[in-house]
Amino acid sequence: MREIFGWYAGFVYSLYLLPQIIKTYTTKSVEDLSAASLWLTFSGGLGMFIYLIGQDNLYPVKFKNIVGLLSIIILLVLYYKYKK
Repeated sequence: MREIFGWYAGFVYSLYLLPQIIKTYTTKSVEDLSAASLWLTFSGGLGMFIYLIGQDNLYPVKFKNIVGLLSIIILLVLYYKYKK
């Protein structure tokens, strides 16, 4: 049962940046995004990724981390693409 909740939480949590990605892409505006915040989030996610490489199991956390890193990378690309 815990595994089900782990996958559920990992899946839902991995989607937290999707609305921001969609909004940034459609409006092509990054005025309200903070590059510092994005880079801090990326740095933390990268550190967690490195930590998780050596861990057995924890697949829901690994899934969330990988999707989260990809989401932050997408936002960083959009930030620098649309930054005025």
